[in-house]
Amino acid sequence: MAANPYERIRAADWYASMREEQGRYDPARGALHTIRPLIRCVYGSHDMARSMAQEARLAFLQNRRTEAYALLAEIRDMPLSAPAVTWGQTDRDDWIPEGRQARLYYRLAGMSFPGAAGGLMREEYKTTDDPSDSSTLIYTPIAPQGPLQDMKVRLRVGSRDRHGTTVAQALAHELSYERELYGRKPHGHEAGEAPKPDAVPVEFAPAGSTHASGAVNIADEHGGQEVHGVWIARKGAWQIIVRASWAPQRQAAAAKALRALFADIGWNAHQARYRGQTPQTRALNQRFDTALANQQWTEAAALAKRLLPTTLFPNRQARLYTAMGIAAARSGSPARAMPLLRKAFGKWRYSKLGYGSESLFDTLLLYAADTAFRAGDTRQAVTWLNAHNRDLPDPNWKLDTASGALLYLPMNLNLPARLGDFMLVNHDRNLARYVRLHPDQAIGVTLMKPAPGKDPEDMEDLLRNWMTHKMELQVGKATELSYPQATRGDAHGRMLQFTVARPDASRSGVINIGTDALPPTGQRLMTFWLSRVADREIVLRTETAAGDTAALAAAGKAAASFPWPVAASSAPPAAGDPWALSCAVPAMAATPKLP
Repeated sequence: MAANPYERIRAADWYASMREEQGRYDPARGALHTIRPLIRCVYGSHDMARSMAQEARLAFLQNRRTEAYALLAEIRDMPLSAPAVTWGQTDRDDWIPEGRQARLYYRLAGMSFPGAAGGLMREEYKTTDDPSDSSTLIYTPIAPQGPLQDMKVRLRVGSRDRHGTTVAQALAHELSYERELYGRKPHGHEAGEAPKPDAVPVEFAPAGSTHASGAVNIADEHGGQEVHGVWIARKGAWQIIVRASWAPQRQAAAAKALRALFADIGWNAHQARYRGQTPQTRALNQRFDTALANQQWTEAAALAKRLLPTTLFPNRQARLYTAMGIAAARSGSPARAMPLLRKAFGKWRYSKLGYGSESLFDTLLLYAADTAFRAGDTRQAVTWLNAHNRDLPDPNWKLDTASGALLYLPMNLNLPARLGDFMLVNHDRNLARYVRLHPDQAIGVTLMKPAPGKDPEDMEDLLRNWMTHKMELQVGKATELSYPQATRGDAHGRMLQFTVARPDASRSGVINIGTDALPPTGQRLMTFWLSRVADREIVLRTETAAGDTAALAAAGKAAASFPWPVAASSAPPAAGDPWALSCAVPAMAATPKLP
């Protein structure tokens, strides 16, 4: 048996394929079933769903339709991993089971779709989180080597909020897209000549809809022919675009399959929950988006309350709850903030993280973690904080998922998840960063081995040059104080404070605290806490306004709780494999041998 999860998955896939070719469907299904935990561990729930769809297809081939439908239904209902910090999942709130044959009902559109029809099976589906996008359902042949060989049907379901074209214009666009995506000009076609649309072998004309359809014959680079059909139907605020492809010699079988599939699609526009936006709602959404982009949380929360009753798509709902939750958190009310933050995560679960969305989601994670810490729910706080720090790990660092602490391996130094009111939010190479959110403040951590220079004056000169040239600050006098908290055992601690001024044009070196606000200018105070142990130097720094004693006290409290070492540590632990999958060991143990 294969020794690692990737090899074991490949071996099971090969075994299932071989047994299917032999008509031995039970061992093929058994092989696919055994590797479910591994697929989920290595590739995620989406790939696991595709593997389960293959199990369902094999059950259909065995004429065990009840088992096949049960497998398709199980795909929708399979447990989500860590639901509090999951995103991009299939929408389960608006796509709901209907009947006992794995039908799916999309309540926003008033549509329902079969699990299988006409020899085609729903292989996968992806749901949209926003009215500007479309949900997709893909149907493929149950028998890959049968009369529907290589046929594929893709349904796109979306709102018409941003469609100002007629169905005929939309059809022309879709056919042109098919040619550009799949087409190769057959020998003998003139340059610039495009094949004219042909009639489709079957119509898709739901009652009460406006519709159009057409097909094109496309040749590949080897001279093979394929028919690509497109159907568009619109009703109320919604439209369906169907794109299907099949071999010309199998057109009769394809027509029969499509006729059965189209007949099994339900569409009751009167039951659709979403019926478009009014101009007033659209204007209110624009005001909300502007306030959210500018991090005007109070204003965004007030607009969100007005929009919430009429907002139905997950991404929009997630953004509204995020604004309301963060505004409540910033007002110092964890009891009011926590339910809103949890509702936000519940909707982000079905939302994609793209441009703009990911930074908002990360901001939500920070405020949620901070609020949970303040509410005394350390376990939940660490879960959210770990999700924020989800980037690929640097091999010099090791995360303790239970506590949220980070171990810096070269120094064998453990950085806690929280220092006073500051949370550990980032790490890279020999740098780490703590932040507090309200008011905004950051503490930078630099871990140096070997330490620069041979005496303390060398370090002061290095910091002064760094602020002058790297941060582009005007550096004044320095005040040096002893720092008893870091003067223990072999360690010598001290604190340095520099008066500095930032010119209006300078933004260099500012510790990113997650906002887009311009850094403060004018007179500032840069405070460093330092500890030297043998050949190692640890530096903490924060920047405050010259007279802001509260901010300096908060940073000082955090620095006092920092785990300053008392001696040079012993040999650091060996670096682990940053790509290792923690789920692989139990998943491998739970995976039996191939049947």
